[in-house]
Amino acid sequence: RGGICVAQKPKLRTHTHMDISLVEEMQHVVDRVLVPNCIRKTQAFYLGIGVLCLGIGAGSVLASGQLVVGAIFGLLGLAMLGWGAMAYHIAARKTYRQMEKAVRSTDYVLEKESLWASNGRGDFHYPYSSCVRLVETEKNVYCVTRQGDTLVLSKENLKGGTMEELRLWLTEHCRLPIVVLDSHWKVIERVESNQKKENPQ
Repeated sequence: RGGICVAQKPKLRTHTHMDISLVEEMQHVVDRVLVPNCIRKTQAFYLGIGVLCLGIGAGSVLASGQLVVGAIFGLLGLAMLGWGAMAYHIAARKTYRQMEKAVRSTDYVLEKESLWASNGRGDFHYPYSSCVRLVETEKNVYCVTRQGDTLVLSKENLKGGTMEELRLWLTEHCRLPIVVLDSHWKVIERVESNQKKENPQ
């Protein structure tokens, strides 16, 4: 009686809905940071084959006037170029089709000892010590666990605090820097737990 009541600060929380554009962003994050060049290698292969086919087709027409052969290689080359140009989108479509509908919408709460996630499959707790990578894009923050799970925290739906507070909480509790990517998926900085920002080497 007569004591001072201190309001407890709300926990950081967010909600993430996995649509096709977010899944495509994930492909870029995986390719740039988590498994470097896994998609770009495939993309380069198809683009190279496409250019080669166009060259063979043009050569067939110019050298011997074989229009049919030239047309076949030309169409094949265009198809390969299209496949290469759409590599990330194609990978995203495949991943999205394989994704359970129950996990496409997830609520996250940053608890004291773990990151709590709730979706159609149930409730899950991910200890901060299990996190091995932190990556930030323009719209999301990715937490990758040792078990291979990728938790995507929407910046747009963040409640209970600011982005600076979210960065500080994650870097201090996970004891990891956050690798920040720009709109072209290039690493532009690393945010440490003391909020110092360092340029990548």
